[in-house]
Amino acid sequence: MKLTSAISSVMAALAIMPAANATAENVVINGNIIDWYYYGKDIHSSNTGWYQMPVGGIDTPANLGMFQIAIDPSSTKEDKYVGMDFMADNLRNHVLYSNAGGVFTGDYFYSFFMHETPESQESNEEYGSEEWEILIRKWDLETGKYETLDKRLPAQPTDLTYDPINDRVYGIFRIFTEEEDYYYELCELDMETFEVRQISHEMFDTYQDPRALAINSKGEIYGITQRGEVLKFDKETGACTRVGNTGFCTQERMMSAAFDFRTDKLYWLGYVNDGIKDHSDTSGSNNHLSIAEGGRDTGIFEVNTTTGVATLLSKPEHKEFDYEAMKLNWAGKVQMTGIWVDGSFEKADQDLKVDLVSAPQSLKAGETGEIQVKVKNIGKNLVGEDDWSVELQAGGAKVASKSGRDLEKGESRVVKFAYTAPASGPVALTAVIVSDKDQVAANNSTAEFTIQVVPGGIKGDVDGDGEVDTNDLNAVINALVGKGSASNTDVDGDGTTDVSDVNALINLVLGKGM
Repeated sequence: MKLTSAISSVMAALAIMPAANATAENVVINGNIIDWYYYGKDIHSSNTGWYQMPVGGIDTPANLGMFQIAIDPSSTKEDKYVGMDFMADNLRNHVLYSNAGGVFTGDYFYSFFMHETPESQESNEEYGSEEWEILIRKWDLETGKYETLDKRLPAQPTDLTYDPINDRVYGIFRIFTEEEDYYYELCELDMETFEVRQISHEMFDTYQDPRALAINSKGEIYGITQRGEVLKFDKETGACTRVGNTGFCTQERMMSAAFDFRTDKLYWLGYVNDGIKDHSDTSGSNNHLSIAEGGRDTGIFEVNTTTGVATLLSKPEHKEFDYEAMKLNWAGKVQMTGIWVDGSFEKADQDLKVDLVSAPQSLKAGETGEIQVKVKNIGKNLVGEDDWSVELQAGGAKVASKSGRDLEKGESRVVKFAYTAPASGPVALTAVIVSDKDQVAANNSTAEFTIQVVPGGIKGDVDGDGEVDTNDLNAVINALVGKGSASNTDVDGDGTTDVSDVNALINLVLGKGM
């Protein structure tokens, strides 16, 4: 990317990052600035003070968008800030409108913008009666172009994080109840359908909900709450455990966090304080300090994921900002969403991921049901039809296989299998990608999913062994005289077990039908 300021040479050097687990001198944090206060002269008057940066209008350019902030974590200086700039010229005059969060998925940046619906704008007659929707914009950061998708996000996120290993996005979402109240939960966001799947049922309240969320190279999710509490989440159940406290009380505002996968260090762009004088106060606070007193002070932190303690790496200098020159620096109060560490992860050239879409919970013995799995190309290049297939396995043994087709980057395909249940179960099934060229094995297999097998899938197969014979006849006779334990002896389906069932079975054994 071509950069625009005097620090371009520094940024260019940082654009090529070392391989995994290597140590980089500087770390570049990318993200979308949605709020920026600067100290200087008001553009409409000669007054000097703290002012919010305009985001576009009749006489002002749109100056907020994608930015890079460079820090040097290894520096011995108290302030480890190196430089700040727009990510690229083509994003300089864009407003990403990401007040409902954003997330970078390795290929694109998605911004979520919450605004009043057009219908509500036309009919709204009183304050507070607005109806809101969340727009989805997909950004190509190389070209600076975006498209507004025809879908809407069904719930409002506070922060989102992308797992490049399983190509999933996780976030803390505000969930509304039928009583028009709301709470917060850990959810998974499908980046194709934009459906939100609730994972947890923690029901965080306003001051406990994590406002920053990040996932590390091991797939572990951490969150930071407004009280400065650091939490660790279970991705499958949503259960969380307390790690510790950052030592900083934050504001009821947007913030964001991200791991550097090369070192698994957690970086957090958050607030230094929110007016709570006593850090042991757990009640939360709406009594924010004024801007002049340090309210909305932001900083870049490194968070210890063992203790939860945060180290302030850099706090913006409150020197006067030259608005006319638009010289970007760390001389302001900066609020960013959807941050990630530049070069932190690289997608493989060839990489397929398989997920279970649907499967029956149970089947009768001999009954056939449909298994659906989705295969997605999450690598950087096309995967040819001759380069992969998907197997359905039961207990590790192949029961069916289907060849692939060409999959473009980001493209997915649903593969359907017809599976016939055996005489007895349960059966543990797994869908597995088979490819000699696939470079990431971690996402080539689904978790085992279990299908319960219900005896009696074959008419007259009372004992569930897959055959209709004299053993089944004996089972019915024993049931009639009170000696048997078979539960599916109603062969003719009239609701009772009697002589008619014996006759029906005799005909089935003799091949005469019922």
